Amino acid sequence: MSQVVPLTQLEKGPQKEFDLVVKVAQVIKAQDNMIEVRLVDEGNEVWYTQIFRGKFKWLREGQYVKVKNASLAEDASHRINLWYSSNILTIPNDSAIVR
Repeated sequence: MSQVVPLTQLEKGPQKEFDLVVKVAQVIKAQDNMIEVRLVDEGNEVWYTQIFRGKFKWLREGQYVKVKNASLAEDASHRINLWYSSNILTIPNDSAIVR
């Protein structure tokens, strides 16, 4: 059974993996093959991560997504680390999970 916990209460570090549902607030091209994504959680806090543009080029601002196998960075307060095994799934805007 899943448990809903605010991101600010999670432990930091690569060994503390979790899944999260967030809204994509902004997509910024960081480098040729990377994009920075700003994410907003349920508490309206802004988090960010960098991802490979080729793997997730379909990401758009305003989408709700489920991020699988993420962790909080130890060196930054609002950065989320994604691994090669991490995945991002889109959630329809009218889905019960985002209401």
